[in-house]
Amino acid sequence: MHSLRKDKTDIRMKGIIIPAKWDSTGKILAVAISTHGEKEFLICNNPRGKELFGCLHELVCITGCFRKIKGIRCIEIDKIESCSSVPPAL
Repeated sequence: MHSLRKDKTDIRMKGIIIPAKWDSTGKILAVAISTHGEKEFLICNNPRGKELFGCLHELVCITGCFRKIKGIRCIEIDKIESCSSVPPAL
C-alpha cells in the first residue's frame, strides 16, 4: 500500500546512482543519487528504490519526494527514467 504524503513537495532530479552503504562483506545495502553539483541524496530502501540497485553508475532522472524514515532523510521514488529520454536542461 502506498503511503499518504500530505504536504510533501514533489521533486525531480537528474544524477548518477552510486552505492551509499555496504555490509561487512561489501554487499550494497543502500544507494544514493549524485547530482551535477556533486550533492548526494539517499534513496529510500523500499521496493521502488531498490530498483535503482540495477542502475549503479548510470545517469537517471527520478521523480519523488523527500521522506524521513527512522530519522533518516531520503527520497521516496515515484518514477525512474533513463536520461536518454530527459531533456539536457533538466
